[in-house]
Amino acid sequence: MTVLDLVLGVKILGTGLFVGLPLLLLPNGQIAQRLTIDGSALPYLRLYGVAVLALLVGYAFGFSGISGSHFPLGIVCMGIVSNGLGFFVMLATGIHRDNRSMAALIGLIAIALVACILRQDVAMAPLSRVSDSFTGGNSGSSHAQPTTYGGTYGQAVGQNIEGNTNH
Repeated sequence: MTVLDLVLGVKILGTGLFVGLPLLLLPNGQIAQRLTIDGSALPYLRLYGVAVLALLVGYAFGFSGISGSHFPLGIVCMGIVSNGLGFFVMLATGIHRDNRSMAALIGLIAIALVACILRQDVAMAPLSRVSDSFTGGNSGSSHAQPTTYGGTYGQAVGQNIEGNTNH
């Protein structure tokens, strides 16, 4: 498991369990009561739940890129837009006051995803190797270096999946 696996896993599980599935599965009365809305908005909230779960499927495809030692730049950027803008909307509308822990989690995931882009070498490293670097120790096991894209964001945008330049 890599650092990016952990970040995506937290994002997928948290969003699925606390946003997507409740919007699809909770009875209308519970959704209306929890969100303090009238019933006319419920169909739109159900559609939003579908959209959220569709995004989570996209995030899950990030795992296949990671397992193939490729940094899933598009998936990470999608998460930054989703969580970053979601966090700023919570701040701008004031709903963060009623949901401080949720706002903090959403914001922290956005920050973690930005950090993953900035330090792709760390994001793609096995957690045990990252842990060893913080403790100064060695877990006794040897870790193969993942083949990661070590360039900058601008360089990554200029390459397609096969590593060919886009012109």
